[in-house]
Formats: sequence, structure tokens, C-alpha cells
Amino acid sequence: MRGSDEGDRTLNALLTEMSGFGEAAGIVVVAATNRIDTLDSALLRPGRFDRQIEIMLPDKNARKDIIELYLSKKKASEDIKLDEIADLTVYFSGAMIENLINEAALLAIRENSEMICNNHIQRAYLAILAGSEKKNAEENKKQKLTTSYHEAGHAFVSKYLMPENKVIRVSVIPTSKGAGGYTLSTPNNTDVVTKRVLRSHLSVLMAGRIAEEVFFGKENVTVGAQNDIEKATTLAVDYISSYGMDDNSGFINFSVLSQKLNIPLASVEKSVKELTREIYEETITIVRENMDKVSSIAKKLMEKEVINEEELIELMN
Repeated sequence: MRGSDEGDRTLNALLTEMSGFGEAAGIVVVAATNRIDTLDSALLRPGRFDRQIEIMLPDKNARKDIIELYLSKKKASEDIKLDEIADLTVYFSGAMIENLINEAALLAIRENSEMICNNHIQRAYLAILAGSEKKNAEENKKQKLTTSYHEAGHAFVSKYLMPENKVIRVSVIPTSKGAGGYTLSTPNNTDVVTKRVLRSHLSVLMAGRIAEEVFFGKENVTVGAQNDIEKATTLAVDYISSYGMDDNSGFINFSVLSQKLNIPLASVEKSVKELTREIYEETITIVRENMDKVSSIAKKLMEKEVINEEELIELMN
């Protein structure tokens, strides 16, 4: 609501209306926002929106309750594993869980099933996160080979660096969202986000491209890492500019520094490049030292197209 005439007029009109309430009016004004940092301070003064209640994402027990609530409104099978679904839905809001159950219900209807089963929820979950699998897509053996090694890189490095996380599914079946394959993992519910965790996430994002480079050569890497590069860049910038994790940059929030001093963030760009080069070299060493294991995972993906956590661990051991 900052920075525009229209926004200022709207703000002033709202404040005028709120100021017109008498103590005996019996009116409570409630508002919600996902961006409290963008609100004008005049709105947050005592007597206005002075009581703030932050609604966090639901924890595991809350997610179980929400899943039960939405399932109670539909016909659901007794085979549904609430604990398992609650573990899968880390970072899901209540609305996202409702959408998950609705998507599962649609799958059940399409299959003329009388009730929602655990399998419907699992498939709906995968479709929401990765897109629906296009199992009848025309097979390109060269593309499938590259994708298999790409996803094997992600899966291996994920389990190697963060064994506490569960790798739910590794697939080389193309999806409706345009992905040639995907690796889905869920974090440990009790994890604190540390410097080690952030660096590990960067490694996992880079591992697909790195596997392509190690097994097929630098000149034969594909554009399949586009989304990984975007996510890694965002995380690397946050690592340095927001979280203060870079030893050379120090305990500084660069966004605040830039706003206060009105200076460009050239130093952040330099630090981001150095960080990503460092993590890339660390990750390529991991992949090179474990080529046999990464190759075993890739070959199994070529054969089966999909592997789960248990199969991944077996191949790594």
C-alpha cells in the first residue's frame, strides 16, 4: 500500500472509516495479509491493527487433523495412512491439503472408485508437485539416458548429503509440467535450517547437471537444469544477502544495506559466483568419487523408470 496516489487514497479512506467507530459500536475489524512488511505503519499503530496473530504453516499433528477433517467430508478407505500423508505434506498450508484431497477425489471418480484410497492421495500428491506423468509419451532413448543420469545425480547427492531426508520417488517419466523426470524428497520434520543444510540443498540442485557433465562430457550437458539453476541462484543470493552465511561478507543483510546507502549490490554478485563455484567443485568431487553408485541408480531408472527410497538406499550400498 506504499508509493502510489491510489494506494494513499485507499489507506486514508480506510483509516477514516476505522476512526469513526465509537467504543460502544461493537465492531471488530479483522484483516489478513501475506505481506505485513509492505503495510503502511499508520495501519499498525495502537487502536488500529495493533493485535497481530501470525498463522504459521501447520505442523505434522495439525496436518493430520486437517487431512482427517477433509476426508470426513468424503467417502474414504480405511487403508489411508494418515502419518505417511502428514509426512509428505511438509510445507503444505490448510488450503493446499484441501486441494490435495479434492484432487484425490477426482482421481477416484475417474476410476469409478466408490471411495478415496491411499493410492489416490499419493498420485494426487505427485501430480500437484511434479505434474501428471505422461506414461504414453513417445520414448527418446538418448533423452531417457541423459534424464536417468541427471535424476540419479540429484537422488544420490540428496541421500549422500542429507540421509535424514526421505527421497519419496525418483522418476524419468515425463510430466505435464514439462519435466523430463523428477526427484521428490521430504525434509525431516524436526530439521533446523543450518548452513550445512543450505549448502547441501545447493549441491543437490547442481547434482543433475554435474552428473551429465561427469558421464557425458562438458560439451554434452543439456538445458534440463534450467529450473535447478534458477532455484540455486535464488538460494545462493539468500544465503549471502539475507542469511549472513558467507564468511567474507559477514553479518550483513545486503538488501537493507542497499536501501539505506543507495548502492548497487555488485559485491553480492561476486560472492554468489564464488559460492556457486565452490559448491559446484565440492559436488563434482562427490559424483566423481561415486560414479559406480550414480551409474547403478541411472541404469535402474533406465530399466524401471521409477524407484523409491528403499531401492535407492539398496543401490547406494
